[in-house]
Amino acid sequence: MVFVGATGVGKTTTLAKLAARAALRERRRVELVTLDTYRIAAVEQLKTYAEIIGAGFTVVRSALELDATLNRLPEDAVVLIDTTGRSPHDLADQLGFSDYLRHREDILKCLVLQATTHPQDAVIAAKKFALYGANCLALTKFDETTRPGACLQIASEAALPLLYFCDGQRVPEDLEEATAAAFAARIVSRGAELKN
Repeated sequence: MVFVGATGVGKTTTLAKLAARAALRERRRVELVTLDTYRIAAVEQLKTYAEIIGAGFTVVRSALELDATLNRLPEDAVVLIDTTGRSPHDLADQLGFSDYLRHREDILKCLVLQATTHPQDAVIAAKKFALYGANCLALTKFDETTRPGACLQIASEAALPLLYFCDGQRVPEDLEEATAAAFAARIVSRGAELKN
C-alpha cells in the first residue's frame, strides 16, 4: 500500500499505525519504504518507527528504485510506502512516478485527506491525486475537526472507498477501520462532544 496526499495530512503517522498493527498485533513481517527524502527528518521519523516495531526499512528515490525494492521483498511481507507530501496544485513533476503507480494494480493507492480540510478543497485534492490512481481513502485528524459532518461530504465526493479514519497521534491506537456504522457513530459522537 502506498500513501499519497498533500503535505501534513498524516500519511506517515497513518502508515506507522498500520505497520504497528500488522507487526505487533498480527505478527506479520512488515517492510517500510519511503520516497520522502524532501521533508526534514522524514527518513529518520519512519526509520525510528521501523526500529520500534521491528520492521524492515528502505529509502528509495525514484520509481525505478521502488520497483527494484518491491521485486526483492518477500511476497508475504506487508509493504507500506510513504511518499513526499505534495500540493495538489503542483504535481507536474510527478508524472513518471504517478504513471508507475497507476500501472501497478498490485499496489493499493491510499489517498490521505485530513478531516479539517474544507470539503471543496478536499474534493479538488481528490481529483488532483487521482493522477496516482488512488483507489481508497483514509481520513485523518478527525479529533481536530469542528465540522464532523463535513467528513461525510468529503468521503462521498472523493468517490473512493473509505478504509480508515484516524482521530489522534497515538500509534497504533488512534486508527479505526471505516465501516458505515463506525463512521456514522464517530460523526455523531464528535458532534455531541463539540456541543458540550
